[in-house]
Amino acid sequence: MTELDKLIRAESYIRKMANGINPITDETAADDDMVNNVRVTRCLYYVSDILRQVIANNGVVEKKPSGSGKKVDFYMTDEQRANLVEFDHPVFLRELVDEINRLTEANHCKKFAARWIRAYLVSIGLLVADADFVSKYATEEGVNLGIIPELRQSQQSMREYWVNQYSPEAQRFLIDNIDTIVEFAKSPQYTQFTHPESTNNVSSAE
Repeated sequence: MTELDKLIRAESYIRKMANGINPITDETAADDDMVNNVRVTRCLYYVSDILRQVIANNGVVEKKPSGSGKKVDFYMTDEQRANLVEFDHPVFLRELVDEINRLTEANHCKKFAARWIRAYLVSIGLLVADADFVSKYATEEGVNLGIIPELRQSQQSMREYWVNQYSPEAQRFLIDNIDTIVEFAKSPQYTQFTHPESTNNVSSAE
């Protein structure tokens, strides 16, 4: 395995963790998992972005140009919106989020995050946390929208957890509400639905 191959694998693992996914098992991490901490997630996305730049430069570290280099908040152009269409089959959130970030990569803005969507859906009653707060599943209203919940069991801990897939109709709902989701992720309410213990620490869209 070359050094570039190692960088590619490392970036893949870090990107999955930033999206709340166990990079070894591809299982959704529990809400109280360390990788779902807002500060940790920001660091993971930052490292992933740096690795992507190095990979794009064939593994060569490039000197950062002058200026602050701080990325602006996530945004989409009208052309990018027109090119964002739902998949014709149910998908997991990470697939839709990856497509959104692929289309907006040229903007050099902050990444769109799956956790923004989950928190927003909880806030409007389409997702709810299970009894142990391990995972979230679709409510009756969420199922009617096209969210498809599935109960799974971890091979390592044997603990049961929920995963959700999103039908084309549910994907269209999310696409149509991207601006609302981004604004929600900047609000004080966002922290209440992601880290209740940190309600005094207002989070902003990453």
